[in-house]
Amino acid sequence: NFLPACTVADVVKPIFKHCPNIEELRAVNIDVERQLWNYLMLTDEPLKLTKIIENEMEDRIYYSLYLTVAYKFKTHLHQLCLQFDGSDDSYHASLLVGYQLQKFSSLKHLSIHTLCPFKLMETLLDDCPETTKKLTVNAIDVRDLVETRQSWSNQTQ
Repeated sequence: NFLPACTVADVVKPIFKHCPNIEELRAVNIDVERQLWNYLMLTDEPLKLTKIIENEMEDRIYYSLYLTVAYKFKTHLHQLCLQFDGSDDSYHASLLVGYQLQKFSSLKHLSIHTLCPFKLMETLLDDCPETTKKLTVNAIDVRDLVETRQSWSNQTQ
């Protein structure tokens, strides 16, 4: 934790100066993590972050901040989490980043959380860069999966 008179920038600027190849950042709690991500969103530091750790992203503003930082470091980031939770804001933010997956040129692990229509997931998977080796799906809408399979079988007949 930071002392009250100390900001995240006061702490991380010297770290980034002396460790320019830092790849992973973690914070001790959500409040510090949010401050750190706000700093990352605004900094011009030439960082090569490959992993930013997200805690539970139930707060939509927090999730939008996560996606903004992830997109900023898209050429180095190895892991990305897209969250489709039924809220319009999260859904559209995930779509905007999801449709840009080809730009995540170092992506190795894509994680899709909560409900996501199968056709959308199929599009996202088609757009993944060749570097992507792992997919984690938290949940899908099984009814949509059945409808899609039925349409595939109708096309092959």
